[in-house]
Amino acid sequence: MDGGKENAKNGEIKDLVAVEVDRRLSDPVYLQDQLLRLIGDRKSLIEEIRDLEREKEALAPVKSFYDRVTESDDWMEMAAAVKHLAYKGYGRNNTFKFLKRQRVLRCNNEPYQEYVELGYFKIIEEIFDDCYERTRIYHKTMVSQKGLDFIRKLIDAEVAA
Repeated sequence: MDGGKENAKNGEIKDLVAVEVDRRLSDPVYLQDQLLRLIGDRKSLIEEIRDLEREKEALAPVKSFYDRVTESDDWMEMAAAVKHLAYKGYGRNNTFKFLKRQRVLRCNNEPYQEYVELGYFKIIEEIFDDCYERTRIYHKTMVSQKGLDFIRKLIDAEVAA
């Protein structure tokens, strides 16, 4: 089809659309139906907004607690973190194994740098005297509140799967 015929056809379609729009806009029954539909939609939306506001109010204390906890600078040992999570079958050792499978921890139970930079974990040095009274230093993985939430989400995804 050449450009002239296509333009003429498009012009005819526009004319037909304009005629239909004029017809509908001059039909009081059609306009009334549309107005009632819009009013119904508006009432529906207002009720949805009220429901969401009630839900938001109900969740406000939980959100406040969650925000305070995840923004906390407190660090805990992995054993304590696992006890806080309290997932059946996920004790300290199983959680370490799980986090290694998820590529969060390396084979020596230290986190990959990416997770340290995200503020989920840190490594601390601890000093102890062994049974021969020699001073030793070892590294311990510590978990932040944000890291605890990260682990919880990983386990939830695993349990749901």
